[in-house]
Amino acid sequence: MILFAAGAAAADTCSDLMTNAALGALPNTAITSARTVSGTFTPPNGGMPIQGLPSFCRVTAMLTPSPASDIKIEIWMPVNGWNGKFEGVGNGGLGGTISYTNLPNYLDHASLADAIMSGYAGASTDTGHVSSDRTWLANQEKEKDYGYRAIHQMTVTAKAVIQKFYGRAAARSYFNGCSTGGGQGLGEAQIYPEDYDGILAGDSQNILTHSRASDIWASQAANKDNKLSEAVLSLVKATVLKQCGAKDGSLEDGFLLSDPRRCRFKSEQLACKERQDAATCLTVPRQSS
Repeated sequence: MILFAAGAAAADTCSDLMTNAALGALPNTAITSARTVSGTFTPPNGGMPIQGLPSFCRVTAMLTPSPASDIKIEIWMPVNGWNGKFEGVGNGGLGGTISYTNLPNYLDHASLADAIMSGYAGASTDTGHVSSDRTWLANQEKEKDYGYRAIHQMTVTAKAVIQKFYGRAAARSYFNGCSTGGGQGLGEAQIYPEDYDGILAGDSQNILTHSRASDIWASQAANKDNKLSEAVLSLVKATVLKQCGAKDGSLEDGFLLSDPRRCRFKSEQLACKERQDAATCLTVPRQSS
C-alpha cells in the first residue's frame, strides 16, 4: 500500500485552503473553515469527544446550489498516511447531521472518524438542514438537497479540496452508507454514476414513494376506519398479556411481550355478545354490500 502525506508544512497547507483561488472557483461553494486537528475532536453538535484520531485537516463548507439551499459539509484529510483514496459517508433517518462517528446503536453506519482512521480522506454532509427541524419538508428545493443533491455536491467539492490539499486527485472514490445512507448510495449510482468507483449500500431505503404510501395506508387503516377506543385497547392489551405473557417469560401483569411470535391470541374471544356495551368488546366486521 502506498501512503501519501500532505507535505512538510501540513498546518499551513490546510489553512491555505481558506483563501485558495482555485477553490474559490467552485460554483455555489463557500469554505467556512480549514484547520489541522490532532488526537481528539469534539463535535460541535454536543457529541462526545472522539479520541485517538490521527492528525487531519478539517475543512468545513457551505453549498448553495439553489437559493433555498443551506448544505453543510465537512472534509477530513489525514496529514500523514493517506491511502490515496476518498470515502464519502452517508446519513441515517432524515439526515440533518454530519456523520462524525458511529452511534452506539448504529455500529454499521459509516463516519468521518472511521474514514480517516482507515487511511481515507472522508466527507459528510448534513443534507441541507438540521435534525431538529421539520419545516424543510415543505420546501421542494430542500427536498431535492436531501434526496440527492447534497451528496453529489459534497462529492464534487470534496474531490476538489482533496486534490488541492494533497496535490493529486484521489486514485479511487468509494461511498459507504447504511439505511438512508444505503439509499443515498443507490441514488448516486443511478443519477451520478461517475462520482464513485464503488458503492457500499447497506439496508438501503429504496422506492420511498411506495413505502411511504404503505405507511399512510396502515395509519389510515388503524386510526380512521378501525379506530378503537382507549377502553377497548386496554381490554385487548390486558387479555393478550394474561394469555401470552407467561409463555414468553414476561410477567402476566407486564407491559409487553418478549416474543410476540409465540402468542396465539384470538380476537374472537373478545367479540361482543348480544346487548353488550361496544366499549367493552370488539364488534364483528361489517359485511360489505
